[in-house]
Amino acid sequence: MDPLVIVDRLEGQSLIEEKQAKVLRTYYANHLVTLHVELRLLFWLGSGMFVSGLTMLLRESISAGMITAAIVISIAGCFRGAQSTNIHHLLRAGLVSMACSLMIVLRIQLELQYDLFAGEYRLSSLILAAIFFAIAYFYNHRGVLIMATTSLTAFVGAVVDPEASIFMADESDVDLLPLLTMYSLAALFAVYQFHRNNIRTEFTVPYLYFYANLLLSVALTGYLQFDYDGIYFMLLLASCIGLGYASVAVRRSFVLVFSLFYFYIAMTAYTFDNADLDTAGVSMYFILTGSAFIALIMNVRKHFRGLHVS
Repeated sequence: MDPLVIVDRLEGQSLIEEKQAKVLRTYYANHLVTLHVELRLLFWLGSGMFVSGLTMLLRESISAGMITAAIVISIAGCFRGAQSTNIHHLLRAGLVSMACSLMIVLRIQLELQYDLFAGEYRLSSLILAAIFFAIAYFYNHRGVLIMATTSLTAFVGAVVDPEASIFMADESDVDLLPLLTMYSLAALFAVYQFHRNNIRTEFTVPYLYFYANLLLSVALTGYLQFDYDGIYFMLLLASCIGLGYASVAVRRSFVLVFSLFYFYIAMTAYTFDNADLDTAGVSMYFILTGSAFIALIMNVRKHFRGLHVS
């Protein structure tokens, strides 16, 4: 949970004095960014590489049945190790991440070798999403939560099969954009209600990052690739404004930064499509807009010193 939120609550409950609260706010407002998140990301990346390499090795060495058994045993071993009370929390998080990564490998194995879901990728995605959500909430694991939301989004339709992508300029994706827009908006509204009612607020930021990126990606894809420029441009603008307020609410300036980055891409595309710029004009455009973008971000940091950058 955000330390500034804890300070506000302690002061509101008269557990600390106003002078103490002021000192704590000043400290955390200027607190340096740590490498804790980066170290966890590297740990999870290493776990994923280990799982991938082990799977490739097993496929070259033993039969399909033995591979499936080995994966199931490995998943059980990871969860058993994570249940130990004498284990460091970072190692526990890594074991849970590895177990969930192995579940994805197991899903692929069952589909390719045994045709378990008969090509129903959306059904298998829904099953994985339900399992991952349960694991994420049980272990309070943000990485698994992202796996869960990714699987749920695949069930909704963002990825119908391994070769499909919302970012492909295929006309068949036109009907998918409104569905993903409604899905993203509904998810963000649910996140807002959870945060407002103080329900598992430690998951607010991961949810916000994922669904904000999804909404902005859908809006930018619709604007750049299909024939609904005005609608999706306004959706992108409204999303940036809404996420700006959300960044203040959850004290994460990075939410505002990447939403502005998406809008900058759309604005640049609009400018190049409608203005006949020569080389000097293009150079001047990037100089001016780049300077304005940097000045805006610095102004955000100046007025919201208490916001985190990640």
